[in-house]
Amino acid sequence: MRKHYQCSVTNLATTGESPYVRDQVGAGDPIELGADPTAPGTISAFHHGHRIGRLSDGDRWIGPHLAKSEAEKVRVDELIVNDEGELDSIDLSVELALPDGSQAPQSVISEIGEELRLLMTVVMADGVYHVKEREMLQRFADVRAREVGVTPAEGEVARAVRWARRRVPSPFETAQIIGRLAIDRPAAFDAILEVADLAAEMDGKVVAEERAKVAMLKELIEVGRQFVQRD
Repeated sequence: MRKHYQCSVTNLATTGESPYVRDQVGAGDPIELGADPTAPGTISAFHHGHRIGRLSDGDRWIGPHLAKSEAEKVRVDELIVNDEGELDSIDLSVELALPDGSQAPQSVISEIGEELRLLMTVVMADGVYHVKEREMLQRFADVRAREVGVTPAEGEVARAVRWARRRVPSPFETAQIIGRLAIDRPAAFDAILEVADLAAEMDGKVVAEERAKVAMLKELIEVGRQFVQRD
Protein backbone atom coordinates (compact mmCIF):
# COMPACT_ATOMS: atom_id res chain seq x y z
CA MET A 1 0.00 0.00 0.00
CA ARG A 2 1.40 3.37 -1.02
CA LYS A 3 1.40 6.22 1.50
CA HIS A 4 2.57 9.80 1.53
CA TYR A 5 5.37 10.90 3.87
CA GLN A 6 6.87 14.31 4.52
CA CYS A 7 10.50 15.28 4.05
CA SER A 8 12.40 18.54 3.58
CA VAL A 9 15.30 19.99 1.64
CA THR A 10 17.01 22.24 4.17
CA ASN A 11 19.64 24.99 4.52
CA LEU A 12 18.99 26.53 1.11
CA ALA A 13 20.05 29.92 2.43
CA THR A 14 23.60 28.65 3.00
CA THR A 15 24.07 26.42 -0.07
CA GLY A 16 23.65 28.97 -2.82
CA GLU A 17 20.63 27.23 -4.37
CA SER A 18 18.04 29.77 -3.26
CA PRO A 19 18.07 31.85 -6.49
CA TYR A 20 17.40 28.80 -8.68
CA VAL A 21 14.70 27.46 -6.38
CA ARG A 22 13.00 30.83 -6.06
CA ASP A 23 12.91 31.31 -9.84
CA GLN A 24 12.33 27.77 -11.10
CA VAL A 25 10.63 25.64 -8.41
CA GLY A 26 6.99 25.80 -7.39
CA ALA A 27 4.35 23.87 -5.44
CA GLY A 28 3.41 20.66 -7.22
CA ASP A 29 6.67 20.35 -9.15
CA PRO A 30 8.14 16.83 -9.40
CA ILE A 31 11.41 16.20 -7.58
CA GLU A 32 13.87 13.35 -8.01
CA LEU A 33 15.66 11.90 -4.98
CA GLY A 34 18.91 10.00 -5.09
CA ALA A 35 22.01 9.11 -3.09
CA ASP A 36 24.62 11.85 -2.96
CA PRO A 37 27.96 10.31 -4.06
CA THR A 38 29.89 13.20 -2.51
CA ALA A 39 28.43 12.55 0.95
CA PRO A 40 27.72 8.87 1.69
CA GLY A 41 24.48 8.28 3.57
CA THR A 42 22.83 11.51 2.45
CA ILE A 43 20.07 12.01 -0.12
CA SER A 44 20.10 14.76 -2.70
CA ALA A 45 17.06 16.34 -4.36
CA PHE A 46 17.00 17.26 -8.05
CA HIS A 47 14.63 19.48 -10.01
CA HIS A 48 14.72 18.67 -13.74
CA GLY A 49 18.24 17.36 -13.26
CA HIS A 50 19.46 20.38 -11.28
CA ARG A 51 20.63 19.52 -7.79
CA ILE A 52 18.83 21.79 -5.32
CA GLY A 53 20.06 20.43 -2.00
CA ARG A 54 19.93 17.55 0.47
CA LEU A 55 17.21 16.10 2.62
CA SER A 56 17.41 16.82 6.33
CA ASP A 57 19.24 14.26 8.46
CA GLY A 58 15.96 13.14 10.02
CA ASP A 59 14.67 12.11 6.59
CA ARG A 60 17.50 9.73 5.74
CA TRP A 61 15.30 6.74 6.59
CA ILE A 62 13.70 7.24 3.17
CA GLY A 63 16.95 6.33 1.39
CA PRO A 64 16.81 2.51 1.57
CA HIS A 65 13.23 2.53 0.28
CA LEU A 66 13.85 4.60 -2.84
CA ALA A 67 15.35 1.75 -4.84
CA LYS A 68 12.70 -0.71 -3.64
CA SER A 69 9.73 1.54 -4.34
CA GLU A 70 8.41 1.44 -7.89
CA ALA A 71 8.38 4.87 -9.51
CA GLU A 72 8.44 6.83 -6.27
CA LYS A 73 6.55 10.08 -6.55
CA VAL A 74 7.96 13.20 -4.92
CA ARG A 75 6.28 16.60 -5.17
CA VAL A 76 6.96 20.06 -3.79
CA ASP A 77 4.46 21.00 -1.10
CA GLU A 78 5.72 24.44 -0.15
CA LEU A 79 8.72 26.76 -0.37
CA ILE A 80 9.63 27.97 3.13
CA VAL A 81 10.88 31.47 3.86
CA ASN A 82 12.56 32.12 7.22
CA ASP A 83 11.95 35.09 9.53
CA GLU A 84 14.65 37.09 7.70
CA GLY A 85 12.78 36.70 4.41
CA GLU A 86 15.29 34.22 2.98
CA LEU A 87 14.22 31.09 1.13
CA ASP A 88 15.34 28.47 3.63
CA SER A 89 13.86 25.07 2.82
CA ILE A 90 11.39 23.07 0.75
CA ASP A 91 8.68 20.81 2.14
CA LEU A 92 8.22 17.70 0.01
CA SER A 93 5.64 14.94 -0.12
CA VAL A 94 7.01 11.52 -1.09
CA GLU A 95 4.84 8.55 -2.01
CA LEU A 96 6.35 5.20 -1.03
CA ALA A 97 5.23 1.60 -0.89
CA LEU A 98 7.09 0.21 2.13
CA PRO A 99 7.84 -3.54 2.16
CA ASP A 100 5.70 -5.81 4.32
CA GLY A 101 6.87 -5.67 7.91
CA SER A 102 8.54 -2.31 7.41
CA GLN A 103 7.18 0.99 8.67
CA ALA A 104 8.19 4.61 8.79
CA PRO A 105 9.71 5.85 12.05
CA GLN A 106 7.48 7.70 14.48
CA SER A 107 7.26 11.40 13.78
CA VAL A 108 5.44 14.48 15.02
CA ILE A 109 3.07 14.19 12.06
CA SER A 110 2.38 10.48 12.47
CA GLU A 111 1.68 10.77 16.20
CA ILE A 112 -0.06 14.12 16.68
CA GLY A 113 -0.67 15.41 13.16
CA GLU A 114 -4.41 14.94 13.46
CA GLU A 115 -4.48 16.92 16.70
CA LEU A 116 -2.76 19.79 14.90
CA ARG A 117 -5.28 19.61 12.05
CA LEU A 118 -8.13 19.97 14.55
CA LEU A 119 -6.52 23.08 16.04
CA MET A 120 -6.03 24.52 12.58
CA THR A 121 -9.80 24.63 12.14
CA VAL A 122 -9.85 27.31 14.86
CA VAL A 123 -6.63 29.07 13.92
CA MET A 124 -7.68 29.50 10.28
CA ALA A 125 -11.35 30.25 10.98
CA ASP A 126 -10.84 33.99 10.42
CA GLY A 127 -8.66 33.41 7.35
CA VAL A 128 -5.58 34.99 8.93
CA TYR A 129 -2.55 33.05 10.22
CA HIS A 130 -0.89 35.13 12.92
CA VAL A 131 2.71 34.65 14.04
CA LYS A 132 1.59 34.21 17.65
CA GLU A 133 -0.79 31.45 16.57
CA ARG A 134 2.01 29.67 14.73
CA GLU A 135 4.32 29.94 17.73
CA MET A 136 1.62 28.64 20.08
CA LEU A 137 0.95 25.62 17.85
CA GLN A 138 4.66 24.88 17.68
CA ARG A 139 4.91 24.92 21.48
CA PHE A 140 1.88 22.64 21.72
CA ALA A 141 3.32 20.27 19.11
CA ASP A 142 6.69 20.06 20.85
CA VAL A 143 5.14 19.29 24.24
CA ARG A 144 2.56 16.82 22.89
CA ALA A 145 5.12 15.00 20.76
CA ARG A 146 7.34 14.40 23.75
CA GLU A 147 4.34 13.27 25.82
CA VAL A 148 3.64 10.51 23.30
CA GLY A 149 7.28 9.44 23.05
CA VAL A 150 8.59 11.40 20.05
CA THR A 151 11.69 13.57 20.39
CA PRO A 152 11.39 16.01 17.48
CA ALA A 153 14.35 16.44 15.15
CA GLU A 154 15.53 19.94 14.31
CA GLY A 155 12.85 21.70 12.27
CA GLU A 156 10.38 18.83 12.59
CA VAL A 157 7.86 20.65 14.77
CA ALA A 158 7.70 23.64 12.42
CA ARG A 159 7.27 21.27 9.46
CA ALA A 160 4.42 19.44 11.18
CA VAL A 161 2.59 22.71 11.84
CA ARG A 162 3.04 23.75 8.20
CA TRP A 163 1.74 20.34 7.12
CA ALA A 164 -1.37 20.80 9.25
CA ARG A 165 -1.95 24.31 7.87
CA ARG A 166 -1.99 22.89 4.35
CA ARG A 167 -4.53 20.27 5.43
CA VAL A 168 -7.21 22.14 7.39
CA PRO A 169 -10.02 19.54 7.65
CA SER A 170 -13.58 19.99 6.44
CA PRO A 171 -16.38 19.56 9.02
CA PHE A 172 -16.82 15.95 7.86
CA GLU A 173 -13.08 15.26 8.15
CA THR A 174 -13.08 16.94 11.57
CA ALA A 175 -15.74 14.51 12.78
CA GLN A 176 -13.76 11.58 11.39
CA ILE A 177 -10.55 12.69 13.13
CA ILE A 178 -12.36 13.12 16.45
CA GLY A 179 -13.92 9.68 16.04
CA ARG A 180 -10.49 8.11 15.59
CA LEU A 181 -9.00 9.99 18.54
CA ALA A 182 -11.96 9.03 20.75
CA ILE A 183 -10.93 5.41 20.26
CA ASP A 184 -7.14 5.65 20.00
CA ARG A 185 -6.14 8.67 22.11
CA PRO A 186 -9.03 10.20 24.09
CA ALA A 187 -6.61 11.71 26.60
CA ALA A 188 -5.64 14.24 23.91
CA PHE A 189 -9.03 15.97 24.00
CA ASP A 190 -8.48 18.09 27.11
CA ALA A 191 -5.25 19.57 25.73
CA ILE A 192 -6.84 20.17 22.32
CA LEU A 193 -9.77 22.06 23.83
CA GLU A 194 -7.53 24.14 26.09
CA VAL A 195 -5.34 25.20 23.17
CA ALA A 196 -8.38 25.76 20.93
CA ASP A 197 -9.72 28.31 23.43
CA LEU A 198 -6.31 30.01 23.55
CA ALA A 199 -6.04 30.03 19.76
CA ALA A 200 -9.39 31.76 19.41
CA GLU A 201 -8.18 34.57 21.69
CA MET A 202 -4.59 34.77 20.45
CA ASP A 203 -5.06 37.81 18.19
CA GLY A 204 -6.81 39.76 20.95
CA LYS A 205 -10.37 39.18 19.83
CA VAL A 206 -12.69 36.26 19.23
CA VAL A 207 -14.61 36.52 15.98
CA ALA A 208 -17.82 34.64 15.30
CA GLU A 209 -16.08 32.13 13.02
CA GLU A 210 -13.56 31.19 15.70
CA ARG A 211 -16.28 30.91 18.34
CA ALA A 212 -18.25 28.60 16.03
CA LYS A 213 -15.25 26.35 15.37
CA VAL A 214 -14.48 26.00 19.08
CA ALA A 215 -18.13 25.17 19.77
CA MET A 216 -18.10 22.58 17.00
CA LEU A 217 -14.98 20.91 18.40
CA LYS A 218 -16.46 20.78 21.89
CA GLU A 219 -19.72 19.29 20.61
CA LEU A 220 -18.06 16.66 18.42
CA ILE A 221 -15.59 15.70 21.15
CA GLU A 222 -18.44 15.25 23.63
CA VAL A 223 -20.26 13.04 21.11
CA GLY A 224 -17.09 11.03 20.58
CA ARG A 225 -16.57 10.54 24.30
CA GLN A 226 -20.16 9.41 24.83
CA PHE A 227 -20.00 7.00 21.91
CA VAL A 228 -16.87 5.33 23.27
CA GLN A 229 -18.32 5.14 26.79
CA ARG A 230 -21.44 3.36 25.48
CA ASP A 231 -19.26 0.73 23.86
